[in-house]
Amino acid sequence: MIDILKYAHDKGREAGREAGREAGKAEGRNIGLMEAARDMLFDILYSSFGIIPEKIADMIKSISHFETLKGLHRQAITCRDINQFEKTVMQVVKQKQAAFA
Repeated sequence: MIDILKYAHDKGREAGREAGREAGKAEGRNIGLMEAARDMLFDILYSSFGIIPEKIADMIKSISHFETLKGLHRQAITCRDINQFEKTVMQVVKQKQAAFA
């Protein structure tokens, strides 16, 4: 009887570890995707406008939603200047903050 309980315990532990590994992999992929999206956004901003003001960089770093970064990337391509892009980023950040308030 004790062997059955130990077996069940070991199987449960194994299943838990596997679930933890899969969750860790998914989280790692998400982190990598977010970093790549930010890097691409910074790259287009630097290519288009030269310097990236720290205020804008900090706002971009605070964004943790891939689709938002993707949209900002599109905006960066079409913006006339860094000030226009800053207004866009500020609007996006305010909307996100309002959604969580």
